[in-house]
Amino acid sequence: MHLPNGSLNATLRVFGIRTGDRGNHVLLDFLTPLPAGNLEKYGNEKDLLAVAVVKKDSKVQNFEDLRGLKSCHSGYMDSSGWVAPVYHLLEKGLIKNDVCPYYKGVEQFFSGGSCVPGLEEKEKSESPSLEKICHNITTIFATNTLQCLKMGDADVAFTNQVKVNEAIEEGIFKVDEIEFLCSKGGRAPVSKAADCNLGVVPPHMVVTSNSKSNMEIDIIKHAIITAADLFSKKPEIFKLFGSFMGKPDVLFLNPATGVESLPDQATDVETNFSNNMLSKVMYCSGKAN
Repeated sequence: MHLPNGSLNATLRVFGIRTGDRGNHVLLDFLTPLPAGNLEKYGNEKDLLAVAVVKKDSKVQNFEDLRGLKSCHSGYMDSSGWVAPVYHLLEKGLIKNDVCPYYKGVEQFFSGGSCVPGLEEKEKSESPSLEKICHNITTIFATNTLQCLKMGDADVAFTNQVKVNEAIEEGIFKVDEIEFLCSKGGRAPVSKAADCNLGVVPPHMVVTSNSKSNMEIDIIKHAIITAADLFSKKPEIFKLFGSFMGKPDVLFLNPATGVESLPDQATDVETNFSNNMLSKVMYCSGKAN
């Protein structure tokens, strides 16, 4: 993972890029968001919320109760599935902030095993139990996180509320079979995501090389918005949104219904996420073990 020069505010807008077949997340200094660029829209959802999901019959009532249990994550360094929960584990002192890298602390905390798709070979070899309960689940950003919770005998799943709604629609869980674990303790029904979540995270964004001229960027932006508008209305021509050839989340998350322009400056959501969650999780003050 590469951090460019400058503040995290400058890098946040390229956070969450998918690369290669593994869907790993990287921060690259030669990529930049399209000015007034594009981001996914999720139907009527106002915010993308990171959530912790537990089964209705679970005895877990707070983060402390998760020690020694099993966890499912939507992906390594995914804002909802990794950054948000690791941030709260650090804030609550449940993993040490001076033992680097933090995935080792996560492995120790969830000692029952985890499923974290998207790990590099180094992380896999150093913390093998982070893939202990994956059971052929390797795809990042999919409803697999909820499938992991159901099939992998896990105790908690970290993802976003849009994917939870999608999992319910697909019949992976019934709405009364799961609840959200609140960051400050306690639980709430999945209809109460706004009141019981791990924080607002930025939506996924389209980025391009910063070597592009303003004219080239305008052309790219116009092409993306035009294509998204056309194919969202006529999926029989080309299915830009939703599953493609049986594969979910290919170009955009399945629930995405279109793209919309970003303001030139970072939004409050991006800035808050960058200055708080992302900065804490990205920078480990201790020595690597």
